[in-house]
Amino acid sequence: ELRRLGFEPVHTSAVFERTTFSAGSPDTRAAELMRAWADPAVKALVALRGGYGSAQLLPLLHHLRPALAPKLFIGYSDTTAL
Repeated sequence: ELRRLGFEPVHTSAVFERTTFSAGSPDTRAAELMRAWADPAVKALVALRGGYGSAQLLPLLHHLRPALAPKLFIGYSDTTAL
């Protein structure tokens, strides 16, 4: 759907990691979020799922400085905590 709208979605292989209830460990997910946010080629981040795992990221995002690289963050459910 994103391609049909004219966007080019990108992801890393980390999206295929699995733990009990989430796509990878909190450390991996936090690192990928910070990496994508810092990448000037990435114009927006889209959380495809909500879930309580979002809250696990909060203490790991202390180095994230969104004001230095403003971009869209699109999500729902528990991702609103981010």
